[in-house]
Amino acid sequence: MHQRRSHHLPVVAAARPAAGGHPARRRALRRRAVRNAGSSPVELAVVMGGVMTLLVIVLGLGLRWLAVQAAGASAQRALEIMQSPDGTVEDATAVADRLARSSRSVTSVTTDVAVTPDLVTVTVTVTSVLGTTVARSASGPRLRFVPQPVAPERAASTRTAPLAVGGPVPAGAGRTS
Repeated sequence: MHQRRSHHLPVVAAARPAAGGHPARRRALRRRAVRNAGSSPVELAVVMGGVMTLLVIVLGLGLRWLAVQAAGASAQRALEIMQSPDGTVEDATAVADRLARSSRSVTSVTTDVAVTPDLVTVTVTVTSVLGTTVARSASGPRLRFVPQPVAPERAASTRTAPLAVGGPVPAGAGRTS
């Protein structure tokens, strides 16, 4: 009695060739490896050059944005000073210069103020460290204090009568109805 065992079947050759395969294929692989030798450092240099260029562009745009913000804020603040009752051109120019230079990326500031009977316009021009020049303007109405005339009925209610103990008291303040 002979039993048949499946694990005694003959072993078929492996599906993949022995290490390296056919000698011609091994030679081709060696040639390809020699042809690609040194390409990794070149690729790294190209990629790093692109990354550095992108970084410089982002930094340049950031400095320009900072100059735009400094010019805009300076123009707005100088306009507020010019609109105040006692604001002068010298005060507005000094504040705009000081505010724009506070970012430390601005090298020069020029402030122009134009005042008409109804409108005030302030233009601030700044130059950044990289040499880009940005100008921003702010305009608004010219504010003037005009005292209002006192109406006759209000004038009578604001009269004061002297007191013996303290200072004056408005008329009708002690009245009870």
